[in-house]
Amino acid sequence: MAQAPPFAPQSSPSVASRLRPLGRRPARASRPSPDSGAGGAVLRRGLALAFGTMSNISVAAVDVGALKNIGWWHRAPEGTTTSGRDLDSLVDRVVVDVQERVPIALGFESPLFIPRPANAADLNRQRMGERGRPWCAGAGTGALALGLQQSAYVFEAISRRVRPRVTFGLEELTRGEADLLIWEAFVSGKAKNREALDPHIDDARVAVLEFGVRNAAGAVTSDLLDTDVTNLAAANLLAAGLTTDLSMLNQPCLVIRAPDLAPGGPGPTALEKMS
Repeated sequence: MAQAPPFAPQSSPSVASRLRPLGRRPARASRPSPDSGAGGAVLRRGLALAFGTMSNISVAAVDVGALKNIGWWHRAPEGTTTSGRDLDSLVDRVVVDVQERVPIALGFESPLFIPRPANAADLNRQRMGERGRPWCAGAGTGALALGLQQSAYVFEAISRRVRPRVTFGLEELTRGEADLLIWEAFVSGKAKNREALDPHIDDARVAVLEFGVRNAAGAVTSDLLDTDVTNLAAANLLAAGLTTDLSMLNQPCLVIRAPDLAPGGPGPTALEKMS
């Protein structure tokens, strides 16, 4: 990891006005509350532990896509949550953290790196751990393309205002050796809450909460196992001037895959009530 050139942060008086608190969903009388009973008590304790151990880290994720479908969610160290539906407000939120010297882990719900096979026969194959949700087919290809452009926009917008030290490693972030961790959020298939009023912000929230639960357990390891890769996020970071470290081009990002929701069990609705 290499530090970017020095840059004087510029404050933005409009930041607060562009961020909005996460709204609450109305209760659904027809569906039992999944955070009730013994299972709910375990969930509440788990979330309290998770974010208690994240006391000095902000975590955010963005669901990329068509402009009308972008959604992001952010949780600050003290537990405040904000969300938004555009990339500029997300940049505002990241800039605030960097200016206030709060380490932030920013995830994109799109493939951020692709395999770099040595043999032609291994081209166009899914990454190890994608389990039928590959980067190279179906929704994965669209998410990769949109995520590539939208992450480039986010990094460039950040670099015009602050110059955080970036990394793909959580340990560097927690040791204070980096300011901004870039990771890949993987929320797919049955991990999605189909009843969410805003499914795009909901996907981002699920990703952030999964990151937090794992961090509490000291088990933030990647769900994808590829090591020989080309990192597209690194290319965008280099182009934006946020790093000069060419070795990042061949480093995989941390990938956090949200688990499938159990039918009728504690899902994102319950997690939101604890947030």
